[in-house]
Amino acid sequence: MKIAEITDKGLDNLQQCMDMSTNERAAKAQTQLAEGNQIFCEARGDFYSDLPATDEAIKAKMQQFIASQNSKLEEVKKHQAPEIAVLACSDSRADPATIFTKQGFNKIFVVRNAGNIFTDEVEESMVVPVSHDAAVIVVCGHYKCGAMNACAKARAEKTENKVMPSIVGRINAIAPANVTEVDELAKYNVADVLYNLANSENPVLKEAFSADKVKLSGAMYDIDSGKVEFMGFKEVQTLLLNRRANCR
Repeated sequence: MKIAEITDKGLDNLQQCMDMSTNERAAKAQTQLAEGNQIFCEARGDFYSDLPATDEAIKAKMQQFIASQNSKLEEVKKHQAPEIAVLACSDSRADPATIFTKQGFNKIFVVRNAGNIFTDEVEESMVVPVSHDAAVIVVCGHYKCGAMNACAKARAEKTENKVMPSIVGRINAIAPANVTEVDELAKYNVADVLYNLANSENPVLKEAFSADKVKLSGAMYDIDSGKVEFMGFKEVQTLLLNRRANCR
């Protein structure tokens, strides 16, 4: 897929798309994800056998949260109605339904690929939740990503990756050559996806963003702590400007 040029107009579009203050539904959805992730962090004993068992109070809190998000059968019989869309890595440790705590059946539309990179298929897949009135699209990268590690290794060894050429090639193209740290590459990748979505020429996405019907959010998941950290526009902008200055 073509690598987008970083322009001032494109950055303005992205800032508008990431401004949660103009869309109450999107802000509420992101808060809901943050609350779910906090519960996951507290209840990690339910997922890892070598961590202290989750106490009863936290278990009750988790069950109450899950129950509050449950859908009604009548709501899902005829069509889906996700409030949130998430692009995540296919890494088995980065499952959105787990790290955000179960948000409820029919609440999250999930798209996944190795490295959570931007592709034609990702762009077209996001048309589905947007067409069903999703309020926010979250691009969620993660630390210790294998795809980013493959790119970092190829850069350090000055070799071409022949096993994941499309994925590593994409990451190589959207991060300055002097960036060799795995987790920094992951952040550049999240910024790239956000920028491409905000400036998509797909008619459904373009109209939805222009009309402020859906917002974009970037995030990074820490496998060690379980914490998801949301990225503000300023952080994403800094990454993209650095890319523009150093990827010629």
